[in-house]
Amino acid sequence: MPSSRPPSDALNDTSSGFDITSLSSKGQVVIPSSIRDALSLPVGAKLAVFTDGENVLLHPIKNPDLSGFTALRVRCREAVKKTPRSQKKRGDR
Repeated sequence: MPSSRPPSDALNDTSSGFDITSLSSKGQVVIPSSIRDALSLPVGAKLAVFTDGENVLLHPIKNPDLSGFTALRVRCREAVKKTPRSQKKRGDR
């Protein structure tokens, strides 16, 4: 019966994106620096965690592009500044 463990020379072969880490008593996992570097994961990166009941997959969550939201916020502030005081107090829209 074949072993489910990888060959010993592959245990720390970072060129294949494979390494071994441990689970702490707090449930924390350290992602080896070679893998963090290869994926350009900064400190504080958010990761989605998936399981199929047997395996665990960590998938980086990219920061959303907020440029559209920022532009909308600026336009809203400008619109509020242009609104006459009488309409602001009455709550007219």
